[in-house]
Amino acid sequence: MSADKPLRKESVREELLSDELMLYDPGTDSVHILNGSAKTIWRMSDGGHTIGEMEERLRREFSVGKERDVRGDIEKVITELSEKGMLE
Repeated sequence: MSADKPLRKESVREELLSDELMLYDPGTDSVHILNGSAKTIWRMSDGGHTIGEMEERLRREFSVGKERDVRGDIEKVITELSEKGMLE
């Protein structure tokens, strides 16, 4: 995984649950539920989007002010997904 362009595992399955996204990893038989902003980060983790691009989109879609450390939040989500084995 590139530190700046995360890539989700192709084997992870997705199911939309209202405003949340359920991820199922058949390799570990684990389930993870993502909220709206984490869902956007997951969907953009295609190896082609940078963290900066994710930040711009989250600020726009969720009307987040400049005082919020969105980049730090994105890095936290990416770290958690990586630790759970959901990213390459």
